[in-house]
Amino acid sequence: MPEQGQKKLVELLKYALLFFFALIVFFCAAAPDNLNDYFDKASKGRQIVRSMELPDSYDFSYTGQQMVKPETWMSDVLFYSLSYVTGIKFMFVPVFLVYALIFLVLFATVFRRQQRKYISIVMPLCLFGAFLLMPQLNSAGAVAGILFTSYFIYVMELRPIPKKLWFYVSLPAAAVLWANTSTTALLAPVIMLIYGGYFVLQMKENAEKKYLYNIYIYIFSLCTVSAAILLSPMDINSHIEFVKRLFSGGFHRGFGYSGANILYYILFYLFIVMAAALVIFDTRENSDAGRNSEFMKDVVLIILFLGLAMINAEFIPYLLVVLIPIGAYYLYLAFRWEIVMPKQWTESSLTRVKLPVYGLMLFFALFVLMSYSTNAAKEAYYPRAAVKYISAEGVPANIFNDPAWGNFIAYSLYPAVRPFISYDEKIQAEAKEILSGIDTIDSYIEGYSLNSFLIKKESKELASALYLRGYKAAFFDDEVMLLVNPFKTQKYLKYVFPHSPKDIYDKKKAEPAIAELEEMIETRPSEDAVITLSRIYAAQGSDKAIDFLQDALERYPFKEKIKKELGLLFYNDGDYENALETWGFSAWSDKEIYIKARDARKMMKRAE
Repeated sequence: MPEQGQKKLVELLKYALLFFFALIVFFCAAAPDNLNDYFDKASKGRQIVRSMELPDSYDFSYTGQQMVKPETWMSDVLFYSLSYVTGIKFMFVPVFLVYALIFLVLFATVFRRQQRKYISIVMPLCLFGAFLLMPQLNSAGAVAGILFTSYFIYVMELRPIPKKLWFYVSLPAAAVLWANTSTTALLAPVIMLIYGGYFVLQMKENAEKKYLYNIYIYIFSLCTVSAAILLSPMDINSHIEFVKRLFSGGFHRGFGYSGANILYYILFYLFIVMAAALVIFDTRENSDAGRNSEFMKDVVLIILFLGLAMINAEFIPYLLVVLIPIGAYYLYLAFRWEIVMPKQWTESSLTRVKLPVYGLMLFFALFVLMSYSTNAAKEAYYPRAAVKYISAEGVPANIFNDPAWGNFIAYSLYPAVRPFISYDEKIQAEAKEILSGIDTIDSYIEGYSLNSFLIKKESKELASALYLRGYKAAFFDDEVMLLVNPFKTQKYLKYVFPHSPKDIYDKKKAEPAIAELEEMIETRPSEDAVITLSRIYAAQGSDKAIDFLQDALERYPFKEKIKKELGLLFYNDGDYENALETWGFSAWSDKEIYIKARDARKMMKRAE
């Protein structure tokens, strides 16, 4: 391929990689797992906005109180304000913009350190680090700390020269935002002090720097940043607590080497080893003179943030935003002094190298994109219909719910309802015991004064245990059941028992059971309610059940389970042709229906 054609192809691959990377960041922000954090942040922000002051603690749940972190009040309020405008479901859009800003600042740092040279060569290492950083990003205060860490490093890399004055003037404002959105703002003056030592050493190494640098710009920024951090949010104890938290509670906190996490940590440690090897391999005798100070600064930054990350896993993303530009820079030096200079490569030589590099990165990016897009396509389930029922009808306190829904219920119903939220491992263990339905649930029912249970239909052990203890169903749909203590409320189904391991209704009182279900379907329809009613009709005669289900197919948007049930009625009546027609595609995709459809075809052939 001609050289000009190769350059055009490289440019095309470059833009394609940028597009795919932007999509990956978008799907990362849209991951359904983030929703739980969104509900938590929005609930906290709403309480601050409504009370117009910082509460002493958050009492969203009866399982315990959350301590208020004065340092994060601004991020909570900002998050709630944005969610109020966009809706919590679309909060991934502003979150995506913040994620994109983080990677933009990281790229700008790499671009600045390498003076725009050999960016394509170091990009695979940068992508590797970026893909490790993405799972660590979330909507909590951590993302603000990560953004400001990367911004401070970028500004400090610009050096304190008059042309960059406004970047340094922006640091105090950034520090105020950092101190009010994250618990890690104390890192700002620490980063600046490390760079201050670097500037002093560099001026000693190179006399020209003494006249180029304006040290007063740096001193002004350092003093104002330190003042902003210490005085905002007017609570020096928060910074003392941050230091105490670092040095108490043990080492290696938050690391979980189980399941899919083990692969992440293998890649994470591999990235650290690669970056460290590049720094150690630094061929300073061949490179530009006067780089000892830069080498020392980078080593100190790595040691500091590596130490923090090894103490607590919450600092892993901070380490990555420090390590990505450092690793890229030393890869750039190694490539420049060990390959380009000795071999005297020209621009055309570099173009030939860029083609396979971009091809490899595109393949890797496509693989990651498929993973993130598949995950983002999954919708996190929350019991919205049940919450609407509770909001309208109320339930007796306290309510136990699946812990995964705690923040959603608090966001939707607090202060009228305070749900079960597992704030620590002890409460998580208690939730598992309750869901298991073992005899010890009586102690939890008494201890937490539990009179309502919102659980998944698949939690059959707990449902059976509650049925035996006399709990009644107030609401159910295709996914959940709301069970209540009948001595605390009159609002429940008296003749229908979706949580019963045997009979789903009182067979001696079929007509009242039908009336209850008809009223429920009229106000809050669901497929399972329709099917339950059809089975009561079927006990009185299949024709009535068939007519009811055929009518339901036209009245309601949900259809799959109803088609399956209707087909089974036709099948049991020996009407195999209508059964196959009703099942349609389900005759091939559903294992149970596939077997019956196969038998139906055999019966029809015999009849012929």
